Amino acid sequence: MTEPDAFMLKTRLDNLRRNLEDVEHVVKSVGEQRSVFHGLLPLPRTVRGALAEVGSRVDLILGALRREDMTTAEQEIERLGARVTELTVRMGEQAAADEVLSEVERRFNIVQLSDKEELGSVLVDAAKDQKEKLAEVEKRVRSAEEKAAQGKGEEANQLLDEAWNTYATQLSASTDRLFSEYVDFLGGLALRDSGFDRGICSIADELIRQAPKIGGGWSSLTIPAHHEALNMTLARIIRLGFPEWTVWTLPLTAHELGHVLVAETGDAFADVEDDRTAQVCLADAYGTLVMGPAYACAAMLIRLNPLTAFHPEDDRLTAKRAETVLRTLDHMNAWDEVDPPYAQVRQGLEAAWAEGTGHAEPSGELGAEELETLEAWIERMSGWLGSYRALPGEHWPRIKRWAQALGTEKQDEIELQNDDEHRFVLNAAWQARLDHPEQTEHIARDALALWRRLDEHLRKETGGGKGQAQAGSFPHSGQHTT
Repeated sequence: MTEPDAFMLKTRLDNLRRNLEDVEHVVKSVGEQRSVFHGLLPLPRTVRGALAEVGSRVDLILGALRREDMTTAEQEIERLGARVTELTVRMGEQAAADEVLSEVERRFNIVQLSDKEELGSVLVDAAKDQKEKLAEVEKRVRSAEEKAAQGKGEEANQLLDEAWNTYATQLSASTDRLFSEYVDFLGGLALRDSGFDRGICSIADELIRQAPKIGGGWSSLTIPAHHEALNMTLARIIRLGFPEWTVWTLPLTAHELGHVLVAETGDAFADVEDDRTAQVCLADAYGTLVMGPAYACAAMLIRLNPLTAFHPEDDRLTAKRAETVLRTLDHMNAWDEVDPPYAQVRQGLEAAWAEGTGHAEPSGELGAEELETLEAWIERMSGWLGSYRALPGEHWPRIKRWAQALGTEKQDEIELQNDDEHRFVLNAAWQARLDHPEQTEHIARDALALWRRLDEHLRKETGGGKGQAQAGSFPHSGQHTT
């Protein structure tokens, strides 16, 4: 065994340990700093309460003094009362500041994985797991050094080979992924806290909480990011891709949830565990089924690049994703053969995609075998999910009526019902944009206003907190009325 080999590995392991400890420390400190901030938030309200109490007690004292006829004391206390009243009025001017603090407090609310754990604890736990693997490698290195000191060079080299192999296969790639998510988590959290996303990420969190779940559900944190994730994330971070941190890409949040479904549904998708193309297309099928045309529009008109549709280096993944979306709409239309609800949207998207891919380099088309594979994946996802969890087609006429009101400042005239869902808003918004692209900005404004109205309506109807009306999963389509 040569000493430089052991030194290099030990240096890498030491650096790795320090980085993992940073992950644990920084993520924990974020929560501690927020706890301190939360403790400060009630102070202005507490001070006002104390002042009001002082004012009440001054009234009591004045009454007592009047009964004793202590004129001078009464005058002094009246002056005190006037001063307290003035201070109370000035504290009332703090109301605007309180609204700002409340908004910051809302943005500082981290989604919980359970009643006691913060989302960031997933990264901490992952760091601890990696440190345990690192300790095993360090143990082998120490053993190798001991064997070398005993003159047993062959055994020492074997142990060192094992240490390098474990480092390469179990530590290097997995820790790189952990560190990438660590940076995304903190950066995305900072962007959310600054309000730079205009509250879109909080809306996305609520949308994900309502989607069909796996087992006991799935908690996540949506962050503004440069790219979407094409696999399941350690911390279950939903990435809203830049530059569309707007209402238009909200349906795409279902894509990461689709990845989780594929990864955590046991035997249903076990055979595609190592097939990235299958996982991505299955997630697209899930997103289209659950979010409907809104997902199809967001994916094909914003997220997928037709110019790279047939690039061979990624197995022509972009073309397969687009085809998956279109064929999933076909499956949804087939549930109502008499009046397929999404036929017009599907036709428009296909035409737009064909125009875009007409400029693609290299050009191409998917083969029959590839299309059969996509159909099989869609059938499997559709069968697992069930039509009752998909966007109910019988609501499409109502959604289209909503679309007619968006962008016209008439969204407040929409009469909400108890079985309305937030995903209806996104579909209405996209339908309105397809009908009137020149009104995109106004449609987005009205859609967000309608979202808030619906959120408040459902909260009042259920007597619960935000999102409680639709918590868990989307209801059976048979429970709806148009």
